[in-house]
Amino acid sequence: MPDDQSQEKQLAMQWKRAAPHLAAARRDDVRRQNTARAIDALDEVFRHAIKTTPPARTSGFVKMYEILKRSKG
Repeated sequence: MPDDQSQEKQLAMQWKRAAPHLAAARRDDVRRQNTARAIDALDEVFRHAIKTTPPARTSGFVKMYEILKRSKG
């Protein structure tokens, strides 16, 4: 077991050292994104989903009640 613990500790330390670099890379990726293009793409997907998904026959409240009733057994 000590070997597993030492490997886990090494892995944890490796992630700890990498965390600032990974965060910087993420910030850089976000900064370089074309927000308008991303919103347009999401809008297209959303509009497609509206066109191809049939409307629900019940309100969200009724659906939520059904789910809660099932989860209580």
